[in-house]
Amino acid sequence: MPTVIVVVDPNYGERIETVAQTAPVWAVAGLVNKAACERIWAAHGTVDHRERGAVTCYDVTDQEDRLGNLLTVLPTLKEHHGKIHNDHFLFPHGFVLRVLGLTPTETVTSALKELGFSAFVELAEGFNAYK
Repeated sequence: MPTVIVVVDPNYGERIETVAQTAPVWAVAGLVNKAACERIWAAHGTVDHRERGAVTCYDVTDQEDRLGNLLTVLPTLKEHHGKIHNDHFLFPHGFVLRVLGLTPTETVTSALKELGFSAFVELAEGFNAYK
């Protein structure tokens, strides 16, 4: 089960609510995703962003730069979902990051390996990265 889900597909839309049932979701705030997030917030109220069912939209400058958008949000995810170790936020051992809307190419996995992820499993709509 993922610890956090990051949706980098700006048109993921209504599927966000379904995946949020398994873990907190952070989604690129494109027009389609933002509308879905607002509907979810209105229907379910405020949920702690660290809890299953929580949905957070984050703004980006280029919705199509999916890898860039993933890498940009990771420091924020460390602050919200990580642990403090030697005055730095880190993803704990056992952390599972599910990325939707991006395939685990060599470029993608290399970038995530630099951040401490060591294993990757491809899924139909993306992949899981394991710490």
